[in-house]
Amino acid sequence: MISDMLKNLLVGALVCLYAHGVVAGEALVLEPCPELEQIQTLKMEGERLFDAGKVEDALEKYKSAIALYSENPCDDTSILFGIQTAISTCYSADYLNDQEQWALFLDSAKKHLDNPENQPATVVTYYVQNAYLDWYYGEQKDVLGFSKKAKEHFDQKRSQIFTELETDKALLLESNVRHWLVRSNLLVRNEEGIHRSYDEFSNFYNAHRNLDIIKDEYGLGNFYIGRYYQRSNPLKAIAYFDKAAAVSQDQNVILYALVCKGFSFLNAKAFDRVPAVVSKLESFEWVTPLQELNIHEIAARTYSETGNMEKLVYHTNKGLTLLNEKQVPMDVENFKPEDFAPIKEYTYPILLNQFALFLEETGIERLKKSADEINILGLRQFADRITVGLSGTRKAAYDNIKNSTLRYLIKNKSSYEKKKEILTGIEQVENQSSFNTLTSNRILAENKGTLDSLFTLELELRKQITDIRKTLQEEKASENPEIFELELQLDNINERIRNENPEVHNIIKTPFSFETLDLHENERIFKFAKAGDELFKIVISKNAIDVSNLLGYDSIANEVTEFLDGLKSRKEIDDLQKASQSLYQKLIGDEVLTASTIISSDGVLRYLPFELLVDNNGKYLVQQTATAYIYGLAHLNLKEEPTEKASRTVFFAPSYSAFQPSSQELAVRGEPYDLKGAQDEIKEINTFIKGTIYKGKDASRQTFLNLPKDYSVLHMAGHAFLNEQDAQLSNLVFSDDKEDNRLYISEIYGMKSNADLVVLSACNTGVGGYGSGESVTSLSQAFMYSGVPSTVSSLWSAPDQSTKEIMISFYEHLNKGATKSVALQKAKVAYLERTSNTRLKHPYYWSGFVLYGSDAPLSFAKPWYAKPWTWVVLGIVIVLIITYVLRRRKAAKK
Repeated sequence: MISDMLKNLLVGALVCLYAHGVVAGEALVLEPCPELEQIQTLKMEGERLFDAGKVEDALEKYKSAIALYSENPCDDTSILFGIQTAISTCYSADYLNDQEQWALFLDSAKKHLDNPENQPATVVTYYVQNAYLDWYYGEQKDVLGFSKKAKEHFDQKRSQIFTELETDKALLLESNVRHWLVRSNLLVRNEEGIHRSYDEFSNFYNAHRNLDIIKDEYGLGNFYIGRYYQRSNPLKAIAYFDKAAAVSQDQNVILYALVCKGFSFLNAKAFDRVPAVVSKLESFEWVTPLQELNIHEIAARTYSETGNMEKLVYHTNKGLTLLNEKQVPMDVENFKPEDFAPIKEYTYPILLNQFALFLEETGIERLKKSADEINILGLRQFADRITVGLSGTRKAAYDNIKNSTLRYLIKNKSSYEKKKEILTGIEQVENQSSFNTLTSNRILAENKGTLDSLFTLELELRKQITDIRKTLQEEKASENPEIFELELQLDNINERIRNENPEVHNIIKTPFSFETLDLHENERIFKFAKAGDELFKIVISKNAIDVSNLLGYDSIANEVTEFLDGLKSRKEIDDLQKASQSLYQKLIGDEVLTASTIISSDGVLRYLPFELLVDNNGKYLVQQTATAYIYGLAHLNLKEEPTEKASRTVFFAPSYSAFQPSSQELAVRGEPYDLKGAQDEIKEINTFIKGTIYKGKDASRQTFLNLPKDYSVLHMAGHAFLNEQDAQLSNLVFSDDKEDNRLYISEIYGMKSNADLVVLSACNTGVGGYGSGESVTSLSQAFMYSGVPSTVSSLWSAPDQSTKEIMISFYEHLNKGATKSVALQKAKVAYLERTSNTRLKHPYYWSGFVLYGSDAPLSFAKPWYAKPWTWVVLGIVIVLIITYVLRRRKAAKK
């Protein structure tokens, strides 16, 4: 037992060493392998056992081959690539379903992918396994990319593959590739790709339909087409499910096709057709626990819809028991959450949420209470296992859970601890990852000297991707396979950067904790959380949390959109203030404002500057409180101590002589020409905050990219453009003496910065990705992602003269030690007080700039005459001089 354990540890260690090609810090020198024939024999025995369905026995042979290879490394790594790919297949969801090992061995195989000696069929299998793994984890775009790579490689190496493999095996591999191409197009909802790949698969199947070996793959293709139409066109879906069941010889495919056919009947409201499906499912002689779970799911939904409480409870109990890792029988009429822990086979709690919905829809209070407890467990499972952004059914399940748990807090008047627990889960899912990335990039910026080559390569790859995206938009094309290749290279670069910095590797996995938030007595957080079609207001102060449900999200979103349209078209102030008061009452209501207000919003509320909301006394919110915005509660941990880096303040004031915006671009500050206000703005600020000014041809893109790592404040006064078709192509415009004068969001995301503040004194820098506001991408957000804890940016086109006045005043207050939010508040209030022209008091002119992120003050270095010690020394010198003069006079009198 112990020897086996030691052997496994040794094998694992050697695999890692050979995967990286380094032992004890030296390059690994590979020599011809005398045991190559024995290694190949073990590999072939593993393949034979795998084909016979003896997966665990095959795995032992593969591991023995790995161990032998580790002891006798070869100069040709293709055999290692083949074994690692085979092991990853054994660990895949279709067989042993060990996601960690599945990913580990695919990652190890990736190191040897470029070996030209790799067998073409193994390379195709490697790409298919990557598509499968990314599908499992919800990486939609990568699934399609890997599926296309598999098809492309198969087509290029077709003759070699059919020589290398038996004909039946080669055709099986091709059908597997075609099935994944159908599935991946379905995942990204590419209608053209769906129909093209399915028609090609059907032609392939019809040409080889006499071969039983490809029927299961074609059945799967039909099954997933049916899943695609299951909600939108259930009758069409049923036809595909019937075809899948008729074609396939795999009981799994037949069973799942029947399950989904039952769901399609439910979606079509054909409830009378479902019991027969359930009865047929229950007649299967042998099913896996997960298949049994699906049978209970469809039955529970059926009896929920038809009001059969007894059978609903029965099947829900059975389903939850199968989902329970503790193997304690569940009773939803007396549900005990402490007896339940979700099984690891399900990465995300989609089924858990389904059973909760069935119980909730009954309207029976004791079952609704159990549903609440189940959803809280589901939220915890999402928070514990979140690895990538949510989409599709996972996003829908999470939205349901978020909605239910927030309503639970209101309904049950929950304790402060329970509120913290649920908000912690929401923050972990939605915001902790972005905060960890910000923090890690900030640390990486300190290591620019040692990682420069990797950072340079990352920026070059991002620029290539950006250039292709620009071409695609210009040509109105939808895709370019080169992007996927470049993104794979980008992933490899980022992985190398993380591996060379263990501290960053640990930060990426840091969980969110409510306990780390350190609110002051005079701070209050307003979090507006969109959950499904509802909008919740969460007010957080020191030691208190209040949760309330506002009107439906769409109602408020429409009102906000109409208000912002009126604002940007400079609607009459009186009319605008009436609309503003209405929003104030809906969003702020009777809440007592403190000196400092922090706003976190979802959806279109991210476009709303709350400072311009008007209370019943006719006062703007900016006149009552200093306001800062955050992307989520996790970002409150950005509070850093004041730093002194005044000599590292940099100002950019580009000049534009040939500059002409395209028809798709929005002019910054109103006009496409040199911005006199911007030039004056920087010149005036520089009189009291000393820094380096880059203007004219010096204010170039290249100058910006070559800035030293230790600057503290970046002030960019120039043009910026929002690209509504592709937010990744929104950009900052530098001096146009060179053709390459734009810096795109997609490139900024790859930068590493440890600056304290970026001020984007340009237009539309705080918004991006217009529409629902579900996933806002902006220049401001990109800079924060790169490592900058604070940004000041605009929500619409910034008027030149008023921007100049507000920016100068903002820096004056910063220079006096004010926090960033207070400095911006005082600058706006001062503008309102000293502007005599009523028209220019319109909120359009003063409310567009907002602070996102850390509110900590900045400590600017003072000129020598402004430093306290200067006057102390000068005073001492004066005293000494006076003393000396008096003594001389006294001596002269004597």
